[in-house]
Amino acid sequence: MNIRLPNAPLTDEQLQQLNNLLQGLEGWQVDWLSGYLSGYRAAQGGTAATEAAPSLPDQTIKLTVLYGSQTGNTETVAGQLAEKAKSSGI
Repeated sequence: MNIRLPNAPLTDEQLQQLNNLLQGLEGWQVDWLSGYLSGYRAAQGGTAATEAAPSLPDQTIKLTVLYGSQTGNTETVAGQLAEKAKSSGI
């Protein structure tokens, strides 16, 4: 399966190479590779979590908040999350 993500920060050639590699791997191997790449990135002096994401073109972000509750607690938390998202422009 070839995956093409809009606004991917890779060239078409890089995406093709990555898709070729992933096609031959089992699910657990993809999981291992994810951890390996995180460790590789950390060893290079940075992590994705501490770096700013590349800016994307302005677009409307839609968020759907789902919850399930017997006591009402998650409904309250879901409402708080929705309000926070709304105040952030989502």
